[in-house]
Amino acid sequence: MDEEIKKMMKKVDDFEKHVRELIREELSRLHEELGETLETSWTSKGVLKPLYSVREEGKDYLIYVDMPNVDEGSIELKFVENKVVVTAKLRETLKLSDWPFRGEGTSFKEYQGIIELPFRIDPSKVSVRKRKGMLELRITRE
Repeated sequence: MDEEIKKMMKKVDDFEKHVRELIREELSRLHEELGETLETSWTSKGVLKPLYSVREEGKDYLIYVDMPNVDEGSIELKFVENKVVVTAKLRETLKLSDWPFRGEGTSFKEYQGIIELPFRIDPSKVSVRKRKGMLELRITRE
């Protein structure tokens, strides 16, 4: 009987360790996810992160990048493995001095953003359209 209790207690301990590990993994995942969500959209060095959305359409991924007041001639795209790196200058400096909050006195001169996709990007399979501060990328997945 004593041996059965020891076996049962070992099973309970093993189960408890397993549950703790699952909880630890989930908390880590949530922390990472929230960190990305709560990440600031600007830096004190005058850089804004553009808003964007990603939509899957069959073998294509459509990315819409919103960059109001962008100098369209300054838009640069780089493709690094599974990432799209977008940089562009604003037509004029945007100042937040009229908005009373933590960023008071901050001004912005450019956009910089990194968009991660779940596959390696072949630059030859990317088409780009620019229109009124909106950038549309169509990326065909291999």
